[in-house]
This record gives sequence, C-alpha cells and structure tokens, in this order.
Amino acid sequence: MFEKGALQDQTLEEFVDLRIQEMMSVGDSTLVQPKKKITLNSNTGFTYESDGFGSATHLIIQKNKDTKTVLIIDYFAHDVQDRGYQKEVDAILSSIVLNN
Repeated sequence: MFEKGALQDQTLEEFVDLRIQEMMSVGDSTLVQPKKKITLNSNTGFTYESDGFGSATHLIIQKNKDTKTVLIIDYFAHDVQDRGYQKEVDAILSSIVLNN
C-alpha cells in the first residue's frame, strides 16, 4: 500500500515514532523489528516491522530534509514457501522515484 503523509511541524523520526505509537496503542499489532534508518534510491527514511493480522513491513521515506511530504509504504510479502515474492517487492521498491 502506498500513501502520502505530511510531516506538519514534525521531523521524519517523530512522524515514524508517532505511527508506531498509534499502532501499538490500538492493541492489535506488535512491533517485531524496531525502526531503523534506511536509504531507498537516495531517499532517506525509516523502516520497521509489525505483526498483527499478518506480518507487515513499513517504510517511510522523504526526498530530503526540506520536504514536508513523505511516502508511506506498507507491504505484506511473507514468503514462507520461498516463491520469490520478496524479489518482486525489491524490484518495485528499487523503481520508486520521489519528485517533490
């Protein structure tokens, strides 16, 4: 799932922390991999993983520190039978270009 987000008066890290906090407060998801910094196609951001109604990976990226818009990506590609789903996800992610 792709979604546009707005930082308002927050830093990117504060935005991510708030999303994690909101996810945990609902009570139907748990954090299984804590947030970590990433670079995706020269865009900086964070990733974390949750488990609730399935395992999910969450990425939130920002083109640069001056941009108040972020791209939120959530995907569910649990590949227990090793059918190559993660390779498909990686190909999609490697094609992402942020224009503003």
